[in-house]
Amino acid sequence: MFAFALWDEAARELHLARDRFGIKPLYLADDGTTIRVASQAKALLASARVSATTDDAALAAFLILGSIPEPRTAWSAISSVPAGATVTVSSDGARTESRYFRLPSAIAAAESSADAGTDAAVVAAFRASVEAHMVADVEVGVFLSAGVDSTSILGLASNGEHRLRAFTLGFDEFESSANDEVPLATLAAQQYGADHEVVRVAKSDFASWLPAMLTDMDQPTIDGVNTWMVARAAAVSGMKVALSGTGGDEILAGYPSFVQVPKLVTRLSKLASLPYVGRGARTMLTPLVGRRLPKAPGILEYSDSLAHAWLLRRAVFMPYEVASILGAERTRTALSDLDLEGVIDSAIQGGPKGAVAAVAALEAGCYLRNQLLRDADWAGMAHSLEIRVPLVDSEVFDAVSPSLTQRWTPPEGKQALADSPSPPLPQAIRNRPKTGFSVPMATWAVSNPGYDSWRRVDSLAHPRCSWARRWAYVVAERFGML
Repeated sequence: MFAFALWDEAARELHLARDRFGIKPLYLADDGTTIRVASQAKALLASARVSATTDDAALAAFLILGSIPEPRTAWSAISSVPAGATVTVSSDGARTESRYFRLPSAIAAAESSADAGTDAAVVAAFRASVEAHMVADVEVGVFLSAGVDSTSILGLASNGEHRLRAFTLGFDEFESSANDEVPLATLAAQQYGADHEVVRVAKSDFASWLPAMLTDMDQPTIDGVNTWMVARAAAVSGMKVALSGTGGDEILAGYPSFVQVPKLVTRLSKLASLPYVGRGARTMLTPLVGRRLPKAPGILEYSDSLAHAWLLRRAVFMPYEVASILGAERTRTALSDLDLEGVIDSAIQGGPKGAVAAVAALEAGCYLRNQLLRDADWAGMAHSLEIRVPLVDSEVFDAVSPSLTQRWTPPEGKQALADSPSPPLPQAIRNRPKTGFSVPMATWAVSNPGYDSWRRVDSLAHPRCSWARRWAYVVAERFGML
């Protein structure tokens, strides 16, 4: 992971670069006379010469995707250096951009490679990456959930030389439910000999931390709260570096989307491709089920391609719902400027042909890059904690991508990761249904009297919306975008 700005005094040029996957951010603002660069977008706003005018296209993207796709940011005057890119700026202001890595092209190359990969090569890459990410002059901890990714990292990092410290969040609202991470995380910590710290988080903690979370949030996102909390827990315990399982689901086909999206397209794409059928179905179904199941009217319309079906599953608000928040004219202009089709198509353009490979490109190129990795950065840096992501690694990707695209059927990739520690993960963890790194936001935030934004969402077209939709509205308002 890296992001840097290098001034070449002899050539009078500024060189900017980011790592292949966009683990570390890099932002720039150009007012026509001066280039300003920072690792946080908000740092650039500290200059009175960088406009704080927000971008409606970015707002529309946030409402739909839950994050703002690069190179856009929430502010019109600030842009992001793309992942896998270099930018050179000369002293006269001329700017050139070059891509040294394109994710869809790399996945397509793996798909057509004569080397289909082996489990031995994949396991060796997992082990080498974790070993490399353990190198530090301070103690390295582990964020531990009950999922395959973080428990595998714990197992791979436990080499017997010293006891690792692992951190797990616990919530009373989840106790004895499928979302409770604590029992299985405790089992994993015992198996691999880790010193396990369970941090209980109450609704009162959330209420007291919420202003700081929203201040620390560098760009609007519907995620990151969970990472902020566990990063805080690690930092309070004195940690400066922690390993995270972020990225495992995207490169190992761990999400339900890897099965559900291709299945939806296979079943409905022929009917959905007929002119006017999908939009007509949406028009008829919206009055019937739109208020209770907002995405349901768009199922047929968005089943004509893998990209559209992925958007249907991943979206917070569907594009046709944004007007209920921004109004028709503002939405029309914002969506036109955004070019959502282009944003999504760029994630798979010239890329993979297989369904699993295409969904991997979408998940890694959109969700992982623009949301999960960005959230890990701001949430960790807020507590002076370096979050390392061993599964988002160049050598891991090179070893895994042929198997992902040619050999594995979901969830075989996750099972390969689960087999990589010695001993392998307990069956209770490997067979646990996918739940994600959950926080009881719905219970906490809706009942928080200090945030009237939650109640104002009820005046929109979809009063029974999920907590993610409510949270998106709160965040957008706090960033001054509504």
